[in-house]
Amino acid sequence: MSVNAESSGENSKAPPCNAASSLHPKQGNHLENFETLAQAAPWIGDALQQARQAQQTIVTALENAIAVTNSRMDRVLTTSSAHFNRSLDTLQAVKAECHVYEDITVGKIKEGIDVASSHPLTTTGAFLGLVFLGLKRPRRYLYGKARRLLSTEEAMLSNADVQVKELKKSIDALKGESEKLE
Repeated sequence: MSVNAESSGENSKAPPCNAASSLHPKQGNHLENFETLAQAAPWIGDALQQARQAQQTIVTALENAIAVTNSRMDRVLTTSSAHFNRSLDTLQAVKAECHVYEDITVGKIKEGIDVASSHPLTTTGAFLGLVFLGLKRPRRYLYGKARRLLSTEEAMLSNADVQVKELKKSIDALKGESEKLE
């Protein structure tokens, strides 16, 4: 008996043998199993209570999250459909305006091609004139030729003399500076 007393003193919190057999699923209700476990060891009861509270908290949080998500999605769907329909209407209006301007532009281009094909000499002259005025070298060439035609020989000689005198002055100035540096 003394051995038996020592073992029961050391394992005062250990469940009795009949509690282990009450865990077997064939023996009745699960609630009864939990109650017998709770009586056998108080820490198991506390753990079970905390597990039930955690489960209830998780279920409540999940239900709240689902409800909030549903309400947000309903709100998003109602507002987004209104904005989407308004955007579609605006897009259709812009598309109609673009078609109008496109038709006007294509009509003007066709009209210009018809006029150009009915007056080929005028079109060729206008094109060559734009080429000569648009490009740099032909423009300079035409300007020089026109200036020579409109000015007299004496005026051209006097302009050339003035330019030669300016060049001689600048050369003399450079020579003077180079002598000072030496």
